[in-house]
Amino acid sequence: MIVRSSAPTRISLFGGGTDVGEYCRRYGGLVLNMAINIRQEIILNTTDPTISLPKNANIKFYEPFIQESKLPPPGIKQTFDGEITGGIGSSAAAAVALYAGLHRISGERLKPQDVAEQAWNIEVKKLGMFGGKQDQYAAAFGGVNVFEFPAFNETPKINPLDEKSMAKVIPHILLFHTGFNRQKANIQDAMLSCNMKHKEIMDQVKGFVIQGLEDIFHGDVEALGNLLHESWEAKKASNNVTNKEIDDIYSRARRLGAWGGKICGSGGGGYMVFIAPLEKKRKLIDQLGIPWVDFEVDYQGVSTRIL
Repeated sequence: MIVRSSAPTRISLFGGGTDVGEYCRRYGGLVLNMAINIRQEIILNTTDPTISLPKNANIKFYEPFIQESKLPPPGIKQTFDGEITGGIGSSAAAAVALYAGLHRISGERLKPQDVAEQAWNIEVKKLGMFGGKQDQYAAAFGGVNVFEFPAFNETPKINPLDEKSMAKVIPHILLFHTGFNRQKANIQDAMLSCNMKHKEIMDQVKGFVIQGLEDIFHGDVEALGNLLHESWEAKKASNNVTNKEIDDIYSRARRLGAWGGKICGSGGGGYMVFIAPLEKKRKLIDQLGIPWVDFEVDYQGVSTRIL
């Protein structure tokens, strides 16, 4: 049997970090993100054991998923047109695609929430990849969503935004790659604990989600861009997410007309997202000095198909 499974990566707009670690466990997290059509695709073959993986992928990542499925190890051919350590949730997208694909071989069609939860569980508890759940949920569900992660590990809530709500916003969002990826996998270790200063910052970050939704529903894209700038300043205070190169790119983007932006994911390199006036987009693409990445919102989520 041959099964093709794929899942999207994501751009986190507001609330990133509130779904992580002790803060989320005690106080709950709230995240606004959107799945994008930079997808992880995995082809599983039960008759051909050939392994073909993208650059920077580690074969040990796949082992606990295969062990959990209780299947004989299949052949794996994985393709990805993004950067694995770029901050757009690529490992979670691979985990979601892999988990769903293996269970499709077993004849199971799982609910997106079950796929997200189990993929996260294996990544964190079997592979030791500390992080929140927003990446797996975006990969499983697709679309633009507000994900609520209640305290004490109660069942998350999914609140999708329809295409009409985002129609005015999406054309203003630009994605770039810094040209370098993060080097340290433990960049979010500061999130493991939660002192009062960290709580105050995360409470503020959570509040940006509510304000961001108001700006989206009112169609005030400039206010949304300015809020993203404010959120970036708070994120820098919460964790070691930036460096001189990132700060230089960010300052240059603001001079070129961007209202606001941020590094994607846990920081240190990878992708950056900006919100800018339509009339400034071409200037940013041509003059920012780093690669622009075309994307669309991906409303499909995880998908499996027997070939």
